[in-house]
Amino acid sequence: MDKQEIIAKGKESQAAGRDIINGLGRTEIQQIVQDLLNVIYEPRLQLIVSEYMHKNMQTFAKNLLNTIDAKSLSEKISNSPDLAFVIDKTIKIVGEKGNNLDLDVLLKLIEDRINSNDNSFLNIVIEQSIEKVDKLTSKQIALLTHIHVIQNISFKETIPQDLDDIFKNLIPLVEDSFDISEANKKYLASLGLIEINILKGNNTKDKFYNTYKYFDKKLNRDEFINKYMKLDFNEPDFLENNNDNFENLKKFYMNYEINELYQLHLTTVGEMIALSNLKKIYPDLNVEIWIK
Repeated sequence: MDKQEIIAKGKESQAAGRDIINGLGRTEIQQIVQDLLNVIYEPRLQLIVSEYMHKNMQTFAKNLLNTIDAKSLSEKISNSPDLAFVIDKTIKIVGEKGNNLDLDVLLKLIEDRINSNDNSFLNIVIEQSIEKVDKLTSKQIALLTHIHVIQNISFKETIPQDLDDIFKNLIPLVEDSFDISEANKKYLASLGLIEINILKGNNTKDKFYNTYKYFDKKLNRDEFINKYMKLDFNEPDFLENNNDNFENLKKFYMNYEINELYQLHLTTVGEMIALSNLKKIYPDLNVEIWIK
C-alpha cells in the first residue's frame, strides 16, 4: 500500500466512523458507562453501602464520646468552630474506610486535636496526620513507630531486665514492620512521612550504647555492647537462635539494623502518627514533647 492509499484509507475511516474511539462507538461507550453507574447506584447496593458507612461512623462517634463527653465537646467547638469540620472530616473518612483503617490511631489523633488547647502548629500537624492515616497500612504505621522509638525515646530504667520488659510491650506495635519492603519505604516517603537519606544515619550499636550506657558506665563501648547486646549482624538466624537475656531488646534493635531503618528519618507528620500508635500502650503520652 503506497502513501496515497494510506492517506485515503485514513480519510475513509474518519468519514465512515467519526464516533469510533479505540474501536468502540460513542453509543457503545455511553451504554457501558450507564451499565456501570446502574451497578454502583443500584438501590440494593446503595442500601448496603449506606448501612456500612452508618455503622462505621456510629461506632467511631460512640468511641469518641467515651473519651470526651458531649457537653465538653460542644464547648470546645463553640470556642473553636473549625474543630467541627475536622471531626466531620474524620467521621467521613471512617465511614468510607471502616476497618481498613487503624481506628485506634485515628481516635488518638482526633482526641489530641480536640484537647490541643489552641496550639495552632499542633493542630495543623494533627489534621495532616488524619488525612494520611487512611492511606496507611498497619505495617507502615508499625514502621513509623519502630523508627520513632529507637531514634527519639530513651527509657530511664536502671535495670536492663526492666528495659527488656518495656520492649516486650512495644514489640506488638512494631513487629509488622520487621519484613518491610523497599516499596513501602518509598511509598511513605512519597506521602511525606519519612525522608530517606543513606548518608545520614546512626550506627545501630552506637545508637544503643549512647542511649543506654548509663546502665554500666565503667564499661567502654565494645564491652558494653558485648555484655548487653551481643548482636551478630552477619548471622542470619541470630534472632531464632538467641535465647539470652534481653531478647526483646535485641529483636527490636536487630530488625532496626536489618531493615536499614537508620537511613530513614520521620517528618513531623510521620512522628505524630507514630506517637498516636504509641498511645495504645502509653495513653498519657504527651505529644507536645516532640511536636512543638
